[in-house]
Amino acid sequence: MQGFSDFVIRVRNSAPPFVRNAIDRTIAAERGPIAWAKEKMLVREDVPAVASPRTDHEVRLLITPMNYAGQGREWARSLDAAEVEAVNLAVLTARTFHSTADTSVSAAVFAASREWRSKQREALPLFTHVMIESFTSPLGRGTGDVVRDDVAWLKTRNVRVALLCHGTDVRHPNEHIATHPFSPFLDLSASSLERAERSASTNARIAADSGVPVFVSTPDLLVDVPNARWLPVVVEPDRWASTRGVDAAVPVVMHMPSSGPIKGTAHADRAAEILVGEGIIEYRRLQDVPAERVPGHVGDADVVIDQLLLGSYGVAACEALAAGRVVVGNVDDAVREHVRSVTGLEVPIVQADPESLVDVLRGLAADPVQRKRIAARGPEFVSQIHSGVRTRAVLADYLDTAG
Repeated sequence: MQGFSDFVIRVRNSAPPFVRNAIDRTIAAERGPIAWAKEKMLVREDVPAVASPRTDHEVRLLITPMNYAGQGREWARSLDAAEVEAVNLAVLTARTFHSTADTSVSAAVFAASREWRSKQREALPLFTHVMIESFTSPLGRGTGDVVRDDVAWLKTRNVRVALLCHGTDVRHPNEHIATHPFSPFLDLSASSLERAERSASTNARIAADSGVPVFVSTPDLLVDVPNARWLPVVVEPDRWASTRGVDAAVPVVMHMPSSGPIKGTAHADRAAEILVGEGIIEYRRLQDVPAERVPGHVGDADVVIDQLLLGSYGVAACEALAAGRVVVGNVDDAVREHVRSVTGLEVPIVQADPESLVDVLRGLAADPVQRKRIAARGPEFVSQIHSGVRTRAVLADYLDTAG
């Protein structure tokens, strides 16, 4: 059965748009032999509770269904208040399995259980607001164009809908390549590049045509979705706070990629090898570390290398900044300017790309006073922008609440 599923996915991905749409809508079918067969093949567990409001607050928000880096839960947590109930639902995938969520559902149940879908459909209109992440159906009906139907259906039930973009769902690879000499999309095959471009274009059209508020989790995505508003990612400052200094004679440089090709890990490794050979840094490259141990590892570093290819910053960088570490990364001038114009603060990430990384790290290693000065700016930056304090203000118009 897995072979058949893989075959269907390959056919779908290589097909022209009208065929892809037909396949998507067939897979999204909730009745008939396809729905029955899908459920029989995939669902091997009891159906869990669905997301539903727990209060009768005037505003009842559901953020669903991806919860990348636990952000659905973090945004909900930062909104929950006397007059607002905010909860999230997360599909458990390889990218979200270890993230905390208010309600979770396995990928198999989400995609194939007719019972779960029926119950979740009954519960959705009990919310006053539903924020849909990454153009993924809140009813497990697929991604892309099927979300148009979900948005329309929720509107008929007087639910206020918003769309939330996380990254690859709307980032246009060809434009990124044209404007970023180290773009990770340069390494994609022609067919993979075409699929990524096609998916981003579809989702961007949905965002433009939906008539609902659109938000992006990182400022660089405003290039791809100009009608959106930046909703800053959220971390818990207290969880990441560290009392360790960053002035070691031989600084510890750490890199912990969630995705090596996207983060530019090969470039970080090469630069570190040179400097370790010179005896001026200690390098720690960590992967697959249990979530509860990550703050300790970050706090033990002097310098943290974030991503070197995309031109933005996200959750991992904010966690290291909150820990008072020196963060090195590749952040576009336009991203820095947008953050400055919106918040009045400078992004305290030391600029570096694959070509300049060795020199940047060498300079930081030689100057502990500079490291201390840079690192000191991180916790305040996170406290002012990425602690959740801005979530309510950014979403005030959408939620009809005071900012």
